[in-house]
Amino acid sequence: MQVIAPLLRVLDRMHELHIMHRDIKPENIFITAAGQVKLGDFGLAIDWTKELPFSRSGTLDYMAPGDKNIRPYSPAVDVWAVGCLAYELVCGRPPFEVEDEKQTASLIIYSNTIHFESTASAAWADFVTQALRKDPRVRPTASTLLSHAWIRSNLER
Repeated sequence: MQVIAPLLRVLDRMHELHIMHRDIKPENIFITAAGQVKLGDFGLAIDWTKELPFSRSGTLDYMAPGDKNIRPYSPAVDVWAVGCLAYELVCGRPPFEVEDEKQTASLIIYSNTIHFESTASAAWADFVTQALRKDPRVRPTASTLLSHAWIRSNLER
């Protein structure tokens, strides 16, 4: 079942409405009996036209790296979380998960390498790499990722 494309569609619409979710993780994604993907838990969501997001929010394993020179935070934090989720769906764990939270935070901020399983497709690895760009100014939007080769190939199946 494809989870990422429907999630990107939801985020694209939310971002058009100036809403950031800020806590995308597996526990907040629901699949109905009919197979519809739903995003839940909007407790940290904000309308960035009414409230500037200067603080980091969310769950560490899916939290985008902060950059003290780029404030306020942008919808790119949701795209980062989708990249983490796409990685976890294939590899069974978040991309920067280690035992210690300090180490996890350090990896998220400083690591320039993402370990991909040898069986991973090049299109999937590129999707994850794009979504996990450290600089939010060059991270693609949800809308842009909807046209990524990995998404298109999964929709055609």
